[in-house]
Amino acid sequence: MNVPVSEVITEARAIGLSVQRLSGYGKILDARLLVVEGRICQIIKTRQVIDSHYPNAVYAPLYLPRTEYADFLIYVAFPPSGPPRFYVVPRGAMTKDTGWSLESLEQYRGAWQVFKQPVTPDQTERRFTILNWQLQVIIDAAREVALDVTLIGLKKRRTWPTFVQRRVIVNGRKCAVYSCTRLSPDPTVPSHNFVFLRTPTEKWAEFQLCIVKDRPEEYQIYVVPRGAIRKQTTASLDNPILQSYRSNWKLLSAPTSELAQITQIEWRPKKVRPPVEWRLTKDRPPIEWHPNKPRSQKKVPEILVKTMLEAQSHGLSVELVKGSDTGEYLRNKCLYISHKVCQTMQALPVTTGKHNGRYVLVHASVTDWAEFLVFVVLPEIEDETPTFYVVPRAKFIKDTIVLPTWIRDYKDAWHLLSGIRMP
Repeated sequence: MNVPVSEVITEARAIGLSVQRLSGYGKILDARLLVVEGRICQIIKTRQVIDSHYPNAVYAPLYLPRTEYADFLIYVAFPPSGPPRFYVVPRGAMTKDTGWSLESLEQYRGAWQVFKQPVTPDQTERRFTILNWQLQVIIDAAREVALDVTLIGLKKRRTWPTFVQRRVIVNGRKCAVYSCTRLSPDPTVPSHNFVFLRTPTEKWAEFQLCIVKDRPEEYQIYVVPRGAIRKQTTASLDNPILQSYRSNWKLLSAPTSELAQITQIEWRPKKVRPPVEWRLTKDRPPIEWHPNKPRSQKKVPEILVKTMLEAQSHGLSVELVKGSDTGEYLRNKCLYISHKVCQTMQALPVTTGKHNGRYVLVHASVTDWAEFLVFVVLPEIEDETPTFYVVPRAKFIKDTIVLPTWIRDYKDAWHLLSGIRMP
């Protein structure tokens, strides 16, 4: 990911702040670090994310540097439109990788004035969350039932994090830690009792420890064997299969062979319907089959009728192009006018926008075997006469939706069809 350092330098200098690179031994020590008004800042690129479960909730993921160099963290986001956004966050406000809503980040947006004010120790204190709240809940609950808990340390030396936050070994079994989100945070809503269940993203864990928050500082833990959640779904907390895993720490002592016969958790239990019984009834009159009724012919569209009447008023012969099997008119609105194939299409006049004074087709498909195209512009007043444009098909080199301005030269050009030619 390219760090937008140049954008930060340009923005900070534009408001009168002194900015310089962190250099030493004749070279830049770290391209992500800047010294703004004597304070070391780390530049981090972020983005705006829309949660798939909550489309109206937009948040920005915030990465916490693993080192302790920076006093301030400057997150740069590039929205779909408009200039980049700069969020100046004191190091003391961050303790872990997290995601904040745009409303929470608004207090730090463009907060360059912090470099002109006295900085308190709380703002620059380096703090790290050693254990996230989900992992702490699992540790407390497992120790209450006298189970051994082993945290998984990171082999690579670093300031933070010290342990893996989503994995833990309980009673010697590999477990993945998840927190289940409710469909509705409001307890009065019926969907509050439904939670999202996710499939394991890796094959490492044997169990999923799913945490559901009931009230502040009150949690329920579901010990779910791997394979019970086979796809991302929702389930009611009253689901009997899901309830069987509630605080069921005994499963961690069960052999693997017994866990192979687990039942998949479904959205809600299926209802067993009784089989359908067919009974023979007496004294019922026999079923009479009626012969198929002939289909009624489709009504000729109004635009086709108006074109036929207008052509006949100019002394031209007109005939509908019908299908060979059904005898009905074709959907492409074609006519034989003076024994020439003509396709009729409706066009709407455009009076606003960049196509002012031109026409837009309502149905732009053109039949390749038509020799002429008849464009019909219906009047705004019902009693007035439509306007007709008779154009040779060869004039249209390419397909178009907006008719060209030269179409006006073919207004009422019925004389182009007056030459009689037999098919």
